[in-house]
Amino acid sequence: MGKFEGITLISDIDGTLFSSPGTIPRANVEATEYFMENGGRFAVATGRSQVSIAKNFDKFRVNTPCIVLNGTGLYDYSMEDFILKRICNDRLRKVTAQTHAKFPGLTCYVFTGERIYTPGRGEYQAQVEAIEVMKSRIADFSEMDPYWLKSIFYAAPEQLKQVQAYVDELNDGSFDTVFSADKIFELMPKGANKGTMIHEYAKIMDVPVGNICAIGDYYNDREMLAAAGFTAAPAGAPDEIKALVDVQVCDCRDGAVADFIRVIEQNLDRFQRKNVVS
Repeated sequence: MGKFEGITLISDIDGTLFSSPGTIPRANVEATEYFMENGGRFAVATGRSQVSIAKNFDKFRVNTPCIVLNGTGLYDYSMEDFILKRICNDRLRKVTAQTHAKFPGLTCYVFTGERIYTPGRGEYQAQVEAIEVMKSRIADFSEMDPYWLKSIFYAAPEQLKQVQAYVDELNDGSFDTVFSADKIFELMPKGANKGTMIHEYAKIMDVPVGNICAIGDYYNDREMLAAAGFTAAPAGAPDEIKALVDVQVCDCRDGAVADFIRVIEQNLDRFQRKNVVS
């Protein structure tokens, strides 16, 4: 037993746990290890695939299932398998193909959990595959595994606004969209997000939602920050995200997750716990 027993901490990766792709402040590594060694459960919630996360386990570790692909999957690394998946419907797949045809050269990727597909090489191919740390498979949409978890469009912010407007015209309300970065626009199953997956995590792991802490820095973290019991945002987050959280912590480059763990430790009396030894 330890001082963080019964508490789960879920962190976004890019702009939160990581200061840049592949770079994590030493303070975050040391603090998350301290958190886990003292009984806490640590996980990440990210737009990345479970493969991308695992490729970074030389930099940090987790000890509980993680929310992947922006809440379309809950993945258990101890089992090396998904606990839960949210599958895209036919309308989302059709709109993805129509949008790619409407904007020639647009970087598009489809995630199925096991693979990443692309209908053709785009301008931002290198950036996406560097983040995911895996190569995509080129295929026509009709040739891709039909069990999509999400699709993404990667482009300059000005073009993505046009993409968003076009997708909004085609969306019949049966799927959701979100910006996960200023250059990344995502199409996902209806109701699939980091927040709904936090509730699923709480049911599966049999923990109170109030004992789940979450930290994130962008609009795809909005539902997660609304769902969790105790929340934080790094200093560099948009004002709309800062307005949702309980505490603002330091910039991601200075160890935002470590700063949040310090705050959690100062507020242990807010969590529901039994027989905890500090």
